[in-house]
Amino acid sequence: MSRELSFAEHQVLAQLEGEIDVILARGTKGELESTTVLSGPGALPDYTVFHARFQRLGARLDELVKAGLVRVNEGLPAAMGANTVITRGANPVVQRLELRPSLVAEGGSSLTTRAITLVHELSHALVEGSVHPVKDYAYRDGWAWGYLPATLVQSNADTFAEAFALLAERSRGRWARYQKLGRVPSQRWALWNLRGVSDLGPALAHADILLNRAWLRSNDSMGVALADFSNSTWATTEPAWRAEPDYASLLKIEAGLQGLGIIGARTAGVLRTGLSGTDKDTVTAIHTYLTGLKNALAEAEPVPVAEGRTVVHHPATGRLEIPYAVAGVGVVALADLVIGALIAGSAVGGPAPKAFTDNRRPVIDLLVANDRLVERAALGPVRAAFAAAPVSAASPARWAELASDLLIATLTDISGRWIEMATHAVDLLGGPAAERAGLETLDEYLARDVETAVAVGKQLPGSEQEFRKMLLALADIGVVATKFFPARAPQYTELRKRLEPFRPGAR
Repeated sequence: MSRELSFAEHQVLAQLEGEIDVILARGTKGELESTTVLSGPGALPDYTVFHARFQRLGARLDELVKAGLVRVNEGLPAAMGANTVITRGANPVVQRLELRPSLVAEGGSSLTTRAITLVHELSHALVEGSVHPVKDYAYRDGWAWGYLPATLVQSNADTFAEAFALLAERSRGRWARYQKLGRVPSQRWALWNLRGVSDLGPALAHADILLNRAWLRSNDSMGVALADFSNSTWATTEPAWRAEPDYASLLKIEAGLQGLGIIGARTAGVLRTGLSGTDKDTVTAIHTYLTGLKNALAEAEPVPVAEGRTVVHHPATGRLEIPYAVAGVGVVALADLVIGALIAGSAVGGPAPKAFTDNRRPVIDLLVANDRLVERAALGPVRAAFAAAPVSAASPARWAELASDLLIATLTDISGRWIEMATHAVDLLGGPAAERAGLETLDEYLARDVETAVAVGKQLPGSEQEFRKMLLALADIGVVATKFFPARAPQYTELRKRLEPFRPGAR
């Protein structure tokens, strides 16, 4: 349940408001254009609408605070820093903007990083007439980023977060401090540059969009499924829902699940009408499962391989093997094979019945077909474009090179992140003591990167320069970390030893 902010939390929120206002002041139309956040397939973007929306964010936050609609919700999922609660149906209104306690806690993560999260949610709260125009179509660290046309990107919440992050980096002279770095963004960019050579990038983007929509709609469906009504209230509520397009779609999802034998019909008890407790658990389990499936794609590591005829996902490692035999099936077909592999490699678990285990893909299709009305209409042309895209069939040799390209992207991501971390570590020498706490266990984070880098280095001749960059960055990070936490020195020595065999001239 949500609660009011404490006095200390209000003070932190005021600091966040100030941070947001400072960065928004830099967001002229020209500055936003120079970020290229609206770039994608199709016509050149016009930043007029996006700029107007971007400039309203600060005022919108002030409105919500003054109306008492900014609350703390200690029950938000760990992956959700904030959440905008908006009513369904005609003329929706913002009920509240919920914040995780950590977002308004004293100390903790950087103020700018938290402001970026808040900007994402604030964009959902923007109102034009009776419409909330900004939705979740693609995420900065996901496979679909960069594949949407400008008309959709300007209505995408993470676009506002990305623009804010880029402007914040410029204001501090620190490139890549607040952007989303990682293997997926690096490999996604490599695949984007290979459009026309391989359909793998667009296929992963298409799969990402489908699973994201199914996940979001399963959450909506769960909200409706858990609701009980008095018998007399349900007698008037059901016809009202069927007459309202969004609720009518949710009822179609419920009916579809009943048709597949996954849940039963709503029944009238002595006093109340609703689904059985078992069926409520099932609908909740479906959302939990789709959360896991969406995360599995977000963490998947695509690996083009020569042998085999089936896409295979290995959940323990995230490895997603794409055989050459399916390289030329087209974007939509390849996306379907990817989703099928994720389903085959995942366990349902929980209270979901066998009927769901046997019909997981039909359930995904059911949820997507009955998506929220605005998003369904907006994404229709995107899905049609993926379906109409000409097949890009790489040669066997180019398919093998693609595997190397993705390995190189993995290494360049690690070296790039380490260089950014080294710069940040040096900044901490004169920064607040509270911000140095993460240095104590930073070597554990670096060790996971080293594990990946060593595995890649063994497969990739000619990668020595990336290891050179890592070693130089590691030296700078180690100097700062061990100055404040000298007991961690042996760990940095061990990390250096593991990388040394791959430096230039060592092999």
